[in-house]
Amino acid sequence: MLLSMIGPLKAQQIGILAAFSAVLLAAPAFASLSAQSSTVALSETRVGASTFYSGSSCRDFAALSADSHRGYELAGQKIVSATIVHFKFDAWNRLAETRADSSGSPGDLIATYRYDGNNLRIRRIIEGDPSVAYDMYYDGYSLIETRKDASANPLEQYVMDISYVHAPVLRFRDTNTDGANIETLYYTLDANFNVTALVNASATVVERYTYDPYGKVSFFDGSWNSIGSSAYGNVVLYTCHKLDSETGLFYAGMRYYHPCRIDQNDPRFF
Repeated sequence: MLLSMIGPLKAQQIGILAAFSAVLLAAPAFASLSAQSSTVALSETRVGASTFYSGSSCRDFAALSADSHRGYELAGQKIVSATIVHFKFDAWNRLAETRADSSGSPGDLIATYRYDGNNLRIRRIIEGDPSVAYDMYYDGYSLIETRKDASANPLEQYVMDISYVHAPVLRFRDTNTDGANIETLYYTLDANFNVTALVNASATVVERYTYDPYGKVSFFDGSWNSIGSSAYGNVVLYTCHKLDSETGLFYAGMRYYHPCRIDQNDPRFF
């Protein structure tokens, strides 16, 4: 009766929406993932590339195959050298661990990651001798504090810009977490909220950053001399997202980003 009152076109639209909703309700989004680990149920292992290989443009990002280990540029040319990283995702499509490659299979553990109920990353454990654990604390969706190895004093604390949830105004950093000699640095941003420089308390620019269109970062000291990485341990860079040195991926709040592509769906809509 109701469908006849609203007309055949709207009735058809409602029918399509109802069928689509029924599919979504009938099966969880992760049901199609195959378990590829004997210890972690409903996990998915993917192979990815963590570096740019022959240049800085997006076309140099390798599309890697787990069984062939061959990388190709999007233009079709074979890449003879590639760094392969194996990514394991949990049932909610969140990156759970990364491993080095071992003849095409996951090898040594690089890092593991943990999340809260809002899908925010709250723990990052970098494997090594010894391993290092970082715990993250948020105000809403803004990262405001990082602690290292459950230290009594924070490693980093951020004062956030009110105009963008990920944008910091300044960072307090205690490199040895002893509560003394706190380093204070201010952030400058461009119109796209990319961090362009760090400025110390004396108003001196101590470090600068530039980006290609897809977010690959270049590091410079305050005098524009090229350097390999941040001398101040700064990871807040492209669009104010955090660069994970162990993978070359940016942690973008709800997902991870390679400086060429998004590496996963947003879990809020997955």
